[in-house]
Formats: sequence, structure tokens, C-alpha cells
Amino acid sequence: MGLYCPNLVAIFFDKQGNLLHVQQRVLRFMAEEAERGVGSSIYDERIEPELLSWQEELGFQPSTISIHKFFVMEERGSQQESAWQRDGIGIVDYPAFYHDVLAHPEQYTEEDREDVQCGKLQWDREGQFVLWWGNCYWFDSSGECVAS
Repeated sequence: MGLYCPNLVAIFFDKQGNLLHVQQRVLRFMAEEAERGVGSSIYDERIEPELLSWQEELGFQPSTISIHKFFVMEERGSQQESAWQRDGIGIVDYPAFYHDVLAHPEQYTEEDREDVQCGKLQWDREGQFVLWWGNCYWFDSSGECVAS
């Protein structure tokens, strides 16, 4: 669960880690401010009470889960894993640069291609992955964010 402006989003998975569904709740104050051309902050103090209230309503219990690769809420044709910016929320295997080099090797130097091949092997060996949620976040196999 979290913020995906101007909404709060909850993503549900089954016990096997498969995506079930997504629910959204509009943060009215953010939507209204956006309509008036007023910028909102992701650190706005009004967000947390809304999120906590929804978590309580759902009976949310924090715990570690294992999930499969997924992608939801994509818009504007940003559905390519090689996209440098993507709409939506989801998990992909590698950073966008890796996907782009693998998809278009002729556009990159031999050094770039070798770096990506070595990096890809390391990512696979270490179980790393990328979470897209308004930005790309690199995670290690323990679920710790190591870069963004």
C-alpha cells in the first residue's frame, strides 16, 4: 500500500505471490489541489492518516511476502521494459538500461554490451530486481532497496 499521486493504492496478492487485484482511493485534497494548479507534496501530513485509516479498515498486517513479477496501472504506452520512465507500479527483472541494451545491442558499444552481460549475470546470481513506483528502485534478494 502506498501513494501513487493523487491516489492511495493497495495491491493484493494470493498466498503464492500472484497478483489478485488493485484498489485505489483518491486523496481528494490532492486531486482538488491539482485541479487548481497547486502542487502537492508527497510528504503532506494529510496522507498518512488516510493511509492508516484504510489499512485499519482492511485489517492490514505488515509482514514480509514473496511475489511474482507484475505490472499494473500503466498508461500512455509506457509498457516497454526498456523505457527509461514508466507509468505504473510493478516489478521487472533488470534496470531499463539493461533491457534497452539487450533489445537494441547495435545501438551500444561493445563495452556497454559486455557490462550489461556481466551485470545481468550478477543480478541473476544475487536475485536482484527493480520496483517501479513513480521511480525505479533497485532491490537485492532480501528485499532491501540498494539504489534508486
